[in-house]
Amino acid sequence: MPEPLSPGSPYPPKQPGLISALTDTRFTILATPLVIRWIYLGCASVITLVTAFFFVLGWWVTTWRNGWLYGVMGMVAAPMIGFVWLLIVRVACEFVLTRFRR
Repeated sequence: MPEPLSPGSPYPPKQPGLISALTDTRFTILATPLVIRWIYLGCASVITLVTAFFFVLGWWVTTWRNGWLYGVMGMVAAPMIGFVWLLIVRVACEFVLTRFRR
């Protein structure tokens, strides 16, 4: 349990780590706020890679003789869809944080 900030202390109390949260059998320390950052960064990196893949795929389709319009539409749609997915993940992470914060 973190100690309260004493009036003469220049530093805030040290927050518990992930290992202490995982080994806490009384569930006084929550692990979700500690790992949500890594979950968001992992999802954001996967969304970025998938968006880049579909953008490059759209670029490749533009080289086809009769498919250039589909390629342009794919190149325009890929970043917008990636942004929407990133927004959905962000809202879900914020929902989890507000649900599990004290």
